[in-house]
Amino acid sequence: MANQMFSNILVVPAIAGALCLILPRVKWIKEIIAFLAAAYTFYLSFALYPLGEVRASFFTLNLGGFELPFAFRGYPLSSLLVIFASFFVTIIVLYSWSFMAGKRGLHIYYAFSLWTLAAANGVLLSDNLFFLLIFWEILTALLFFLIGLGGNNKARAGMGKAFVILGFTDACMLLGVVLVALKYGNLSLSTLKIPVSDTTSTVMYLLFLAAAMAKAGAMPLHSWIPTAAEGAPTPVLALLPASLDKLLGIYLLARISLDIFQLNGGLRTVLLVIGGVTVLAAVGMAMVQHELKKLLSFHAISQVGYMVLGIGTGVTAGIVGGLFHMINHAIYKSGLFLSAGSVEKRAETTELDQVGGLARYMPFTFITMTIFAFSISGIPPFNGFASKWLVYQGLVETHQTVWLVVAVFGSALTLASFIKVLASIFTGKKPEGLPGKITDVPISMKIPSLLLAVLCIFFGVFASYPVYKLILPALGYSTNISITAPLMLGMGFYSSTLATVLIIVGIFIGLLIYAILRTGKMKVVEPFFYGEKFPYSYSPLTKEPDSVRFPGTEYYKTVEKLGILKGVYRDAKRGVFDLYNYLGFLGQSLFVRPMKLMHTGVLSTYLSWCIIGVVAILITVLTP
Repeated sequence: MANQMFSNILVVPAIAGALCLILPRVKWIKEIIAFLAAAYTFYLSFALYPLGEVRASFFTLNLGGFELPFAFRGYPLSSLLVIFASFFVTIIVLYSWSFMAGKRGLHIYYAFSLWTLAAANGVLLSDNLFFLLIFWEILTALLFFLIGLGGNNKARAGMGKAFVILGFTDACMLLGVVLVALKYGNLSLSTLKIPVSDTTSTVMYLLFLAAAMAKAGAMPLHSWIPTAAEGAPTPVLALLPASLDKLLGIYLLARISLDIFQLNGGLRTVLLVIGGVTVLAAVGMAMVQHELKKLLSFHAISQVGYMVLGIGTGVTAGIVGGLFHMINHAIYKSGLFLSAGSVEKRAETTELDQVGGLARYMPFTFITMTIFAFSISGIPPFNGFASKWLVYQGLVETHQTVWLVVAVFGSALTLASFIKVLASIFTGKKPEGLPGKITDVPISMKIPSLLLAVLCIFFGVFASYPVYKLILPALGYSTNISITAPLMLGMGFYSSTLATVLIIVGIFIGLLIYAILRTGKMKVVEPFFYGEKFPYSYSPLTKEPDSVRFPGTEYYKTVEKLGILKGVYRDAKRGVFDLYNYLGFLGQSLFVRPMKLMHTGVLSTYLSWCIIGVVAILITVLTP
């Protein structure tokens, strides 16, 4: 039974993807196949989760006497993430029915999306590091091609950067697997226990850490995400950098940090530094972006910092918070990218200074995107606050005051950034350059956003349910607590249900006060524009001149000009902090330039190289 369960979860999306690729281009056939395959895999994942610890092995590969069993293991954490991975692919395929309609290469898009699901499930369920690496490499290749479906120069730039950074870190992971195999003769994830007590074990951990950080998008291995966001199709961004890549990257980080390696204080400090820098630096970059998808990509990077901080604390509250935030982030960030796609579909642009006033035309998108924005900003009672609260609690318990301040400040900057986003897109006047008639998106694009928005609310109002019923059991704890119970995993507590009630009461009182005061006589004053008098004649009873708009992109322009930040932002735009540039220089110096010097086009030089090669082979063969 277990073998059949694992094989179906892997094979069904793989075969369905092949059908999408090879079947005749009949209208809607690939869309229906992709949705049914993803939905069926989602159903299978629910059947796997209640089984608890379950294993299966299909065959054993023998490489030079080293046995590599093709083995799988489902346990609460991996099975839980299989559910969410299948869920995200299902709703994004449904969203793509309308968003991707009429675009070229749809058979490739749906095939690669399903293969991505199969490979992601392979990573989550593999019980052997070698085969986990194989599935991991397949995901990198699929990401490369999915970014390229954007079909423009920006997409090609994103492909190149993703290939270099992820390829480099995948090679690091390969080296780590080889070192573990040579030293321990065992690649089973469920049995490996490596104390980090010497240089070799530290290097092993850092090699795996590089792969996890690049996949999740933590600094300094993050830059492929903003570049990809400029050219890749929006559903691809919602599928990979927003959701699956975060789940897989943080899953690997959790496995190596909590199960495989036994970390010392020094490496936990490394995680805290990576997490804190990622939170603050990425949100700082997000604040000054004017293109919506690129802005969201920097927030996707920033939120990874909270997950790394939580795991880096090494205490229950922090670890639970980090894993809970991994799931919450995938929910609201996918929603944000889908909302960006809705704006793009109707406004035909994602430049913030070219949109505005869309709330009256797209009320559903406005409401759901506001929920996602409040969630990522850590506003109670939404899910982002609950998981951040636990991360904060972990930092308090471990006396990490500096990183606590960084985490809280980063959350405040996130809210400031999304005030700009919501104001730019939905408030003010509709620019003249937008299409004349704008309506909200079709039902197939609304349903995914609605489901994600409901999860943001449910996982916030009833935060105890995912924490006590999903996350803690995934870490080996057994709990039997009501979903309305307060979160109590250490020194502090947070009652999300009580907080929700108090917030609702506060909103009601505020509305009541507003209604009472509104009955009185209104005072009319001269409007102000950034502290100055409005430069046009204006009356509250008449419309503003058509030429007058206040785009939200003006909010934080001064941030780029503040003291030391001016130089930092300038260097960031030049790529000074982009590891990709240094990897490219290294590759050019070590491989490309020497190869160019060797390929002179002179026949005698080539003949000399051939003779040298033959002599070297003969010496190797004939030497006893």
